[in-house]
Formats: sequence, C-alpha cells, structure tokens
Amino acid sequence: MKPPNIVLVIADDVTPAYHGCYGGPTPTPNIDQLAREGVLFRQAHGAAPLCCPSRYTIFTGQYCGRASSCSDGCSTEEPYSLSQNADLQPDTPTLAKQLKDAGYFTGHVGKWHSNFEILGEEWDSSLLGPEADLDDPAADSRLRELQASHQGVVKQCAGFEWVGATNWGNLMGNRPARLRYHNPAWMTDTALEFLQAARDDERPFYLHLANTVPHGPDPHKSFTADHRYTFSGKQENPPHSHPHDATVLERLRGAGLQTEGPIAGINAGVVQIDDQIGALRKQLEAMGELDNTIFIYTADHGIHGKGTCYLPGFHLPLVYHWPTAIPGGRQIDAQVSHVDFYPTLLEAAGVEAPSDHQVDGRSYLDLLKGETENHREVTYQEMGVGRAVTKGRYRLIHFFYPESVIEKMESGATNPSPPSLQAYVEGPFCDYNFINKPHYFDPVQLYDREADPCERRNLAQEPSYAEILTDLTRELHAITDSLPGPYRHDVPRFQETAPYRRLVEQRRLAVQQKDFYPMGFDQEKIFNLNLPDPLAQA
Repeated sequence: MKPPNIVLVIADDVTPAYHGCYGGPTPTPNIDQLAREGVLFRQAHGAAPLCCPSRYTIFTGQYCGRASSCSDGCSTEEPYSLSQNADLQPDTPTLAKQLKDAGYFTGHVGKWHSNFEILGEEWDSSLLGPEADLDDPAADSRLRELQASHQGVVKQCAGFEWVGATNWGNLMGNRPARLRYHNPAWMTDTALEFLQAARDDERPFYLHLANTVPHGPDPHKSFTADHRYTFSGKQENPPHSHPHDATVLERLRGAGLQTEGPIAGINAGVVQIDDQIGALRKQLEAMGELDNTIFIYTADHGIHGKGTCYLPGFHLPLVYHWPTAIPGGRQIDAQVSHVDFYPTLLEAAGVEAPSDHQVDGRSYLDLLKGETENHREVTYQEMGVGRAVTKGRYRLIHFFYPESVIEKMESGATNPSPPSLQAYVEGPFCDYNFINKPHYFDPVQLYDREADPCERRNLAQEPSYAEILTDLTRELHAITDSLPGPYRHDVPRFQETAPYRRLVEQRRLAVQQKDFYPMGFDQEKIFNLNLPDPLAQA
C-alpha cells in the first residue's frame, strides 16, 4: 500500500476561538468539515510562543532549546534564553529530510522564519528599501534573485526538495512598501502547483504550507493591495485560487462580526486560511488522494500570551483528517505537544527517525487511530529564561534570572528593571502582557487552568497546593535537566528580597502609564476569546 501523503497547514498567531469548530463565531466551513470528518484536539500545546522556535520544534521533534543557536551569547554556566533564535542548521535532522530520504516528494510553501544568517549580509528584501519601485526591472530582478537564494536556504536547512512562494519572515519592517501586505492566495496558488507536480511525480508527498496570516499587519488592510507584487517578483496576473478579497468582509458581516479593528483582521486572516484549505481539499479530491492524505491544520503560537510562558501563547487549534486510518467525528481531550509532530508523522509514514537524533516528542498515532485515550501527562513550554509545564488542570512556571543579570539589577545597570523574560536583552512582549498578568515577575508561579484560565492568581505560596507544587516541580526539573543548560532548581536569592519586589512595583507603575489597545478593557480576553472589539465599528 502507498504510504500516506501529508499536508500540514500552519496559521501564524491564532487561538482556537477563531474557528467555528472550536465554538468561535468565525465562518470556517472548510476547517469545520475537516474537524467533523476527522479529529479535533482540545488540548494541543505548542512548545514555544514565537514564530522561529515553534517552527524548529515542528521540523525537528526537539524542544527549541536544543538548537545550538539558542545558547549563542550565553556562558556555559548560565541558562539559554529562548527567543527568535532557534535556527535550523544544514546538518539538523528534520521531518522533510527523513521523509525525502524515505522516498517522499517534499515541498515547502510560505513563511520560513528560521535561519536568516546563512546568506550573510545579503539576505533580506528590506535591502531594496521601502521606496523601491518594483516595476523597475532592476529591482524586480534583484527580488527574484533573493527569492531563489531564500528557496536555497530552505532546501539546505530544512531539506525540502521543492520550495516556492517563500516569505522570509514577518511583513513589517523596512521592506518595499508593496510587499508589506499579506498575499495568502499567492501561497495557495503555489501550493496547488506543488500538488500538480506531485501528481506527475507519483511518489507520496509532504506539503508544508506556512501562512503569514492572521499575524500583523492586520490582514484585512491587505485587501486593497495589488497581489501581483510578490516576493518572487511581479506576476503577470493576480493569484486566482481564492474568492475575491471583498467576499471575506461580506462573510464577516454575515456572521455578525466586525470588519474594522485588529479582531476583524484576525478573523479575516483565518477566513482566508479556510479558503486555502478548501482549495487544497478540492485539488486532493480531484487527484484521488484525499482519503490517503494526512491533512493537518494548526498554528505556530497564540495571540495574547505570545512571548511569555502563559498558556494562551501555547494553546492552539489542531485538526487531523485521514479517512483511511483515522475514525472521524471525534474530539480528543488528551494533551499533545507540537514536539510530537515529528515522531507521529514519521510513524504514520513508516519511517524511522535517525538513531543519533535526540527526539523529545512521542508519537500519538495510536491516539489518532482511537486505540487509546491517553498520550502524555505533561507538556513542556519555554520562553526566554522561563520554563513551564502543564499537567492536567495545573501549570507551573519558573522564571529564574541568570546571576549575571541579577548582578546588573543589584547595581542598577538594567533599564528597564527588572528586565523581561528574555533577561539578557529586553523582549518586545513584556509590558503588553504584564498589564494583564500581575505575577509576571514572580519566580515561581502555579495556576489552576480550570478555576483561573487567565492565570492571574498565583497559588505557589498557598499551603493547600504544596503537594501539587512539589509534583509539578519534579516534572519540570526532569525536563530541564535533560536539556542544554544549566537551569537551576532553587529560586535566586535576590528574587526573594524586598529590593527585587520594589523593582517589580516600579515597572508596574511605569507600565500603567503606557497606552495599550484597547484602553480600558480586558485586552487579553478580547484577543484570545475572539470577543467584539469595543473600539471598532461593526
């Protein structure tokens, strides 16, 4: 029997509440159909709450801290700080490399956001500048050269045989103005080209399709763009695989949703992904390959909680559809981790992982097939110098500063102080989350997910939770001790002192003086639960 094909579609920056199948108001009929006919996971957790490290985990089956680049700039006596630094290297074993070696035709389309440095200084389209005239043949030629170079990096580092429509990273920044817009239909067109090539090739295939939506800039603000302008140069015709952009806003209105503001942008981006999944499904059906394809939809990380160790940055949609092997119509409550993709898909394909590659994930193929109802008791998450575990209804976070950072705090050399979770450098997500997370700077944090889903009541010092705290601490130590390190077991002395608490309060007062959107509202609930934006017009 022919091994199963694999199609993995990844949204960028979204939570389960933006999908009809998870009870949200967003019109996602194609994703909902996959869920009805397949399997929907209610407790799928990422291992990292940012673009780059989450992709490392999916590609490798390893916790992000195993990437050698995470320890760059750290001494061997201090913990690594996870950020956008978990780069794939040419010698890193990946899912694509293993499947390719086993006879699969492998393709990558869309966002890369991994190793940027392998090309040296000449790697980014921003080198053309924001005012670049992409109708100028010289600029267009340079853009095509960059695209070819970027595709070469994806082939070299991730191991894909066929690469198209590569977007190097996020769409903001100093890149040409015409490219600071989302273009998901361009990616879908390119993915359909891969499927056509797979039809002609006849090998089993693996398509990895990584979207830029619904990450910022707000996707609905891209609807007026000329989508002929792409990172592959100007195309003769606009992409054609999606309904017209205007229909997205019509569908939002039909669902009673807003068409202005950032929440509207997130919903618009997810609707475009739903269109993409519909187009892919239609093509797979026409090829006669749908039943023997493991069709997966998920996201890389969440929205509010991104860049922290709080669960909203890790709790993700996950849907599997594989009619020949997965009994459909099920919802699974067992916890799974994105680190499990690698072993699960290799087992489904009948491929063994290389014996010299440390795999932190474990296959949940038996869970998919309905042969068990359990998988893993504990999932692990990390960000900056924070480390966390989720076990059942409880979550434990350790946020221990390295001694070199503590020395700077004590001497007054850090500004702001205390520094963010990233510790060695100031991270971009601290204040935005600190405004909603009163215990952000507590070194030990224990939360009851059922009673306190927003993780705002720290139970670590409450005697009645001592046994739970001890149990989760043991689980956390077992994982951190197995990773590159070190990561200490005891709370740094300074983080238990009055001077540290004063620094925390000083930063709290400073944060309260900042403007956050939307002001005067619980922004975390609005963004993560897909609630109406109180400052936007309907």
